[in-house]
Amino acid sequence: MAKSDGSGLQRYDVPGIWSVLLFPGSGKAAWEGIGDAVLIDGQRGIFAVADGPERNPQAASTFLKRFWVGMSRLIDPLETNRLVDDLFDSLVSATNRLIRETAYHDGTTFSAAVFGHDRRFAILHAGDSLIFRLRPGEGTALQLSRTNHCLVGRAPGLFQAETAPFREDDLLLVASDGLASLARSCGRGTVAFLEGLIKTCPNYPEMIEEIGETAHRVRGGLDDIGIVIVQPESLCRSDDDSQVPLLLPRETGVRMAERMLTARGAP
Repeated sequence: MAKSDGSGLQRYDVPGIWSVLLFPGSGKAAWEGIGDAVLIDGQRGIFAVADGPERNPQAASTFLKRFWVGMSRLIDPLETNRLVDDLFDSLVSATNRLIRETAYHDGTTFSAAVFGHDRRFAILHAGDSLIFRLRPGEGTALQLSRTNHCLVGRAPGLFQAETAPFREDDLLLVASDGLASLARSCGRGTVAFLEGLIKTCPNYPEMIEEIGETAHRVRGGLDDIGIVIVQPESLCRSDDDSQVPLLLPRETGVRMAERMLTARGAP
């Protein structure tokens, strides 16, 4: 399910598995692009967010395209991929190579959660974007990413690379620092803001909806916001092979899968 409005907000959902929102920051000139980008490949268990600089707003989506091409060579959606095997080391090595090959001008933050079928997920992180574990049953939000200034294009590799387990009732949130900016605009820290959402919104699509509505109300002084919330247990149980990779901001009339296959040199 897709949704957009005149403000530039873009919203996509796969019911019962994930929801994503991209909201352009306030005060942008007509020629300015959105500096945030969100990548989702549910078949491969990839959920990532990048945040590029204002002088090069395409840097985020450019890096996520390259990341997707690299990961698609490592992860076969038809296989049972386990992070505790060799997959995690391969993910880290391939991502570090992409980071080393990124020019300074193309610098961007990068945060990704990659889910395996062994009830674990990989955290791949560089910069000040965010990865949170949400536990609605406990009303808690825990930041898993470690904020830093080691951006893609400015560092030799990932600042943080590790695996963690997930529980049946866990939610994982990956977002740009625009979420933290929104929380501050509401007079709250990011953890308090998210825990407030958990208490008032019974499910994660409603959390995403409330974030979008709050951004609409605040407007002034906001940064771009890119955010995805995924329910990993439902993701790993799903046998839906109809999803194609999604990259926001979306290129008009072009399916990302088609463009990515072209980038790989496929016929």
